[in-house]
Amino acid sequence: MKLLCLLLLSGLFATTSFADITKADVTLHPFLPGTEPYLIEIDGFWSSDCHPGNQKPIVSSYDGSSVLIEFEPRDSSLGACSFGQTQYSALVDMSALVGTIEGTFNKLDVTVEFSGAVLETSELLDCSLIEPCPSSPNRRPKPDPGLYFNTQLERQGLLIARQGTAVGVYPLIYDQDGGSQWLFSATRQVEDVFFSKLYELTGGQCLGCPLPDDTPQLNQVGRMTLKMDSEGQLRMKINDGVFIPYKTLVFGYEELNIDNNPDTRIINLSGRWAFSNIVDAYYNGSRPPTAYMSSVINISKTSIDSSTATVKYSITNLVNENIFPVEMECQPSPDYTGQSCQVFILEDGVPRNVLSVSYISPERLRFIYSGGPIVAVGPNSSGIAVKIN
Repeated sequence: MKLLCLLLLSGLFATTSFADITKADVTLHPFLPGTEPYLIEIDGFWSSDCHPGNQKPIVSSYDGSSVLIEFEPRDSSLGACSFGQTQYSALVDMSALVGTIEGTFNKLDVTVEFSGAVLETSELLDCSLIEPCPSSPNRRPKPDPGLYFNTQLERQGLLIARQGTAVGVYPLIYDQDGGSQWLFSATRQVEDVFFSKLYELTGGQCLGCPLPDDTPQLNQVGRMTLKMDSEGQLRMKINDGVFIPYKTLVFGYEELNIDNNPDTRIINLSGRWAFSNIVDAYYNGSRPPTAYMSSVINISKTSIDSSTATVKYSITNLVNENIFPVEMECQPSPDYTGQSCQVFILEDGVPRNVLSVSYISPERLRFIYSGGPIVAVGPNSSGIAVKIN
């Protein structure tokens, strides 16, 4: 009995210390925004799904150089918390507040309060206080044009158009009478964020109807904020709502049923791929993906292990020969909307992980040098492969 009590107490303290907002990371998007609109991202790991990422952040106070962020209580209709390590990300939109306070501010003191704990940190707004200026992180994902959706939202979606950094977003919604309606927003993407006015188009020509006598109207109905998480995933917020995740709508690709459950399917990556971009950053032995594979590769599915939810592929060159004995193993993400993979080469019969592969979209994979058991410190070689068949 004493042992059971000790285990329960130790588990309680472990959970309490793990679920602590003070362990979160705080990042501004874009990097060094100066006087431009920006997002504050708060991310980390939590011991349950009752984390800051599924609650609405509230800016309780802001004076230009400091901000206090709190969270609305979790909606009781969501039910009890499900325990288990969960990665979260909470976004705080500062675009409506930037510029409302006169003055020049070089840094932002951020205070975050959640679940009785307080996180305090300072983030730079510009480089005037530090020489030399910190280098900007490479976070400029260009969203794939096309349709985006959220599985929790019926009869809604986004149509994304892009040319370079210019992005047009068309949300599909329904009016009070149930009629379909497109809204419109467009501006230039800054790093991985997009702040724009949202417009409603009215008075246009109906399908198959004569031209209307009145000129179509474009009226502002709100504000839109986007955070591009990757080429195939984004989060959108309208006015003072919450950020909602959207992913590219995938169709026309073979899906793999990995555990005999029709709801858990991932895209089959078999096909011909070509590396369109290589970052050849040799550092502590880093080697680019093309050191282990040719610039054009064939990926072929070899097996599916339902017990471990693992799909195995072979990787060969155009004539189906290996530069090295190379294979790739993939597993689905927790929500089965993507997958992550590892590329192995065989050295003396022992598989050695050399590349980590992130699933950007059905058309793109990012290969990153991982260096095996000891990950190289500093910038690693990487490359993006594009499907060409």
